[in-house]
Amino acid sequence: PASGRTLSAPRNPCRRLGDPPDEAAWYCPHVPRPRRMSSLLAAVPACGLAAISVLHARWARRDWWPAASERDLALAVVGSPRMPAAGACAMVSAATGAMALCMVVGDRRPAMRAARGVVGAGLIGRGLAGGVFAARRLGLPEPAERFRRLDDRYYRPVCLGLGALAVASAWRGR
Repeated sequence: PASGRTLSAPRNPCRRLGDPPDEAAWYCPHVPRPRRMSSLLAAVPACGLAAISVLHARWARRDWWPAASERDLALAVVGSPRMPAAGACAMVSAATGAMALCMVVGDRRPAMRAARGVVGAGLIGRGLAGGVFAARRLGLPEPAERFRRLDDRYYRPVCLGLGALAVASAWRGR
């Protein structure tokens, strides 16, 4: 600077004489802790939930991507030959979109942390119970073998992984 003074970091009132400058930040309440890890913990499930939301929005518009037909898609994601109504797909899209938004809100209030925990618990519950259990509870017909295979190989592990990261982000207090 023109005045000849050098700029330095704000004084840390908890820093003891002889402490390395960056070590003091880990135990001082006056210095904010780095939040990179908790931000990453929230970003991964947010991206996953946003992608699920976009897929369901496409299906609500009766766009059967990534399958070639409604029947192929329904057998893969529902386990029956017909897709659910457009309104049901739109509701799932809205719910997963709201969950994704909840994950990226950088609020430390207890209510937001609890919401992220609920999102994570719901995903873990879906991962543990599986789609066959959900179909039975909703009174739907028994899912086809293709859905069972995809559920065991992909859908359940993805739900468990996203749920674990969501709970971790709530616990870390993003």
